[in-house]
Amino acid sequence: ATKQSTFEHSSNPKESQIVSPKITLHPVWEDGFVTSPVKLICTLSGYFPEALSVQWQQNNQPLNIHQIQKKLQSVEGGQKTFSLSSEIEPNKKEWEKGSSFTFHDRTPPCVHVEIPSFDAEMKATLTWLIDGVVQRGGSPSPDRNATHVMSTLTVSSREWREQKTVTCKAEHKCFSPTENSVKASKSQIVAPKITLHPVWEDGFVTSPVKLICTLSGYFPDTLSVQWQQNNQPLNIHQIQKKLQSVEGGQKTFSLSSEIEPNKKEWEKGSSFTCKSSHNNVPITKEISICQSEYVHHFV
Repeated sequence: ATKQSTFEHSSNPKESQIVSPKITLHPVWEDGFVTSPVKLICTLSGYFPEALSVQWQQNNQPLNIHQIQKKLQSVEGGQKTFSLSSEIEPNKKEWEKGSSFTFHDRTPPCVHVEIPSFDAEMKATLTWLIDGVVQRGGSPSPDRNATHVMSTLTVSSREWREQKTVTCKAEHKCFSPTENSVKASKSQIVAPKITLHPVWEDGFVTSPVKLICTLSGYFPDTLSVQWQQNNQPLNIHQIQKKLQSVEGGQKTFSLSSEIEPNKKEWEKGSSFTCKSSHNNVPITKEISICQSEYVHHFV
């Protein structure tokens, strides 16, 4: 839909006394939010003589709508001038279509104002690209309102390690496209240091033992820990503790996993293995013990 406001300004025999108006046209929302009812205000300022008429149109047709008009008179440098404002409240449905509102007179200049559509959902499209290739996996967030929309893309660890460039591109019919990119950096990925050691409850090797696997100083926080006994998955209760620290501007994480192995299996010299995967890179450390002494084996 198109709404127009036109005016007619009478002539005067004295050319020096004729001053054309300056014209502005802008929307105003009642509560300051684009979702509230809108009013259109057309202002014509600094003109002379006073004789001036305003007409609103929609789709180039006269619009029969209630106007609130206000007129002022001022004198500056001996020159008397007038200002007039005309305010209307357009139909909400027509406004939310993204209508173009135009105000012009019968002589140049012409002022054209494009008003974007702000209906229940902002009709913007977000596109994800990895190294310039469009991705299908981006999902808009359900948290939307009339002025913004968010989207989330999950990037695989392999693509992140390969230092792919991830780009989010936003497009809207009323604005120029805009985009923002981020590139994975090798300095952002820090592998963990891993240690594995036994701890005896009473400090004696004859008392019950616990095995503690510690992975420290890694980033990002995508890490998993699995235990094995004699190279077979071990279904056993783990006590895990995680810490986060920042050193030299680099955020890192540490994690410890503690288990209490079967006493008989431990004393038989069974092999217990702590396996970890960080960014799909496996890290393994193995320890075995026989009665009163233990030997570390590194894999």
